[in-house]
Amino acid sequence: ARAAERLRQAVPPVLRPRVGVGPGRFTAFVAARQARPGGTLVVTGGEAEAGAFLAPQPVALLPLPVEVIRRLERLGLHGLGELARLPRAAIEARFGAEGGRAWLLASGRDERPVRPQVREERVVEQLTLAAPATNRETLLVALRQLAGRAFAQPALRGRQVRRARVLGVLADGGSWEHTLTLRAPADGARLLEALGHRLQAVMLPGPLEELTLELAGLTQEAARQETILDERADRARGLAEATRYLVGRYGTSPLARIVGVESWSRIPERRYALISYEP
Repeated sequence: ARAAERLRQAVPPVLRPRVGVGPGRFTAFVAARQARPGGTLVVTGGEAEAGAFLAPQPVALLPLPVEVIRRLERLGLHGLGELARLPRAAIEARFGAEGGRAWLLASGRDERPVRPQVREERVVEQLTLAAPATNRETLLVALRQLAGRAFAQPALRGRQVRRARVLGVLADGGSWEHTLTLRAPADGARLLEALGHRLQAVMLPGPLEELTLELAGLTQEAARQETILDERADRARGLAEATRYLVGRYGTSPLARIVGVESWSRIPERRYALISYEP
């Protein structure tokens, strides 16, 4: 409780933070939703106490797609306790592996580890234009200056980037933004070339007074050794590169791979599981 209180005090009160503590991530999440704004709610004990706390809560809190939540409610399962009282095998037979995970969460069993949010390394440069930029040529001149400053920073020496974000402040107080995700890591010259191609069809909404270049996806990769005979390695490298591109563009990998878990099970959904693909 003391640790939770110190955590709450670390957030500005104007944000009205709510802190929940429990024996698992899902229980803590529900406790935070039940806490009063600016307060803390602690669920003590183990799985039994967590299950009793979760029982009256709605199934809509489960991390499931909306259509699955609606199917549960149409079956008369509106509370987590009602779901937990059913046999796990029956839930998995109807809803598959995600139904089994939902049953575990509703029962207060959540063994998922707590992972801190990864803070992505970024390099940012800003420029106030002497005269508002109204065309693509002026914009590229300003971006060339910003890229030169950015790649001169110690954080980017000998490194390349996978993503660039251009932000502009308009003369009327509005804003303009454009994001470019690169298929392969690029240095300053290749980044400017890619930005030049991408901005060819871009129409500025108005004169730009300030411009910011934000570079992310920093990597040490500068060259790639191609193989002659090992086609399997080439395919694996290409898949890894495509995955990094998707993560850079969407934030998470939309790819998954199938792994065997309970090959002896009579329920097909329990024989295999989907896990996120990480190269």
